[in-house]
Amino acid sequence: MIRLSQSIPIGLLDAGSAALATFAIGVYAASHFTPADLGVYALFFAIFLLAAIVPSSLVFLPGEVRLLDLPSEQRLDGFRLTLPVGIPVAAGASLLVLIALIPAADAGRSLVVPLTVTTIVAAILSPIQDHVRRVMHLAGKSWLAALTSMVQLIVAGACLFGGIAVGLEPAWVPFGTLVAANLVSTSVGILAARRYAAPAAGDPFAMRDLSASGRWLTGVGLLPLGTTFLAAAIVDLTA
Repeated sequence: MIRLSQSIPIGLLDAGSAALATFAIGVYAASHFTPADLGVYALFFAIFLLAAIVPSSLVFLPGEVRLLDLPSEQRLDGFRLTLPVGIPVAAGASLLVLIALIPAADAGRSLVVPLTVTTIVAAILSPIQDHVRRVMHLAGKSWLAALTSMVQLIVAGACLFGGIAVGLEPAWVPFGTLVAANLVSTSVGILAARRYAAPAAGDPFAMRDLSASGRWLTGVGLLPLGTTFLAAAIVDLTA
């Protein structure tokens, strides 16, 4: 078992790697989009955060609390209990991205279509990856979470440099990079976790049980993010 003095720097490595990947994507967008296109990107980023908070608060966070009832060695198998209900919720919530098409109606199709497609997929995968890393921390395997986020950073960097090298249309790159980074890192993390997971007893969690507390968390989480999206929409409409 990793002691607290060891888990803190590992946790910082995990959070820092994930944040650096997102920062690098933002730097790419700021340097490759025109000011007008950057405003549309900001609009989609705001709705992406809004869509991602729904599965995180409604299902994954309550599920993580329930996983604490299991012995620590069984928590790494907790994905089997949470993902069957979390993935459909994430897929449904990702459709909130379509709301961004209303204020972005005047933007060109060459910008809006790539952003819409990649943002929807990213809104599905991102909360799942965050959940996977949090469960690793709950299981006392923080180094697995750090490994997952480091893979995310490496894949994100490779995708950004690759997109620049081949001259890929910039609209596909930011959220497309996030999709690739989350998909690869989540796959690597879950496969690595299987080596250390003990089977968790019980059936997959039921939606009604998780949403009893999750709906309050979701409501609280949506308020500030909804305000951010409205602000971005107002700026885009009046620009």
